Amino acid sequence: MDCSNEGMTPSRFADMPDCGQQYPEQGPRELRRLELALRMLRLQARTRTVCDWTGLSQRRVQGISREYAAARGMRATDRLRGPSPSTLSPFWESRRLRREAAALAGLCCLYGVMGNAAGSDRLRLPDLRRGGRLCQAYETYLSLLSEPRVSLEHAVLLVRALVRGTEIALSRCADCRTVVLIDRLGGIRGHCTYCAS
Repeated sequence: MDCSNEGMTPSRFADMPDCGQQYPEQGPRELRRLELALRMLRLQARTRTVCDWTGLSQRRVQGISREYAAARGMRATDRLRGPSPSTLSPFWESRRLRREAAALAGLCCLYGVMGNAAGSDRLRLPDLRRGGRLCQAYETYLSLLSEPRVSLEHAVLLVRALVRGTEIALSRCADCRTVVLIDRLGGIRGHCTYCAS
């Protein structure tokens, strides 16, 4: 399974249209939904993911996607299709992916994507406010790496798994105290990929 982000660079963030100009008849909350949808589509999110985090209908997201693609001379079919990733195994395939996943998870914590992982907060994970924070964390991740390997879809999977807390968790390396991703079901624990070498 490929987690790559081929063609994703921070400079591609600059071309996002102003939703207030495109959809002047919308209220503030609806504009935030539209802005988040465009932002996620730019980051190559699948339609279902955009729907989950914005609350927009599938039909509306597909329409926005077509408009966005047409405005840039692209085909709407150039987007990712099919189901979102559902397995965490790509994060354990290489040391590089483990490091990138840990860094991305740390950024998600820093930006408050997961909020209070206890109680009713878990139930509200995919929402508008946290969707914006997720995009912020992901855009920061992209800006820090010259060749990022983790897609936004995999970032969503990572965040949901961290909130569930049954398969993976964040911890600190026993030696250098950097953030590490722990596989609760497997054998990857305790040390970052540098200290474990």
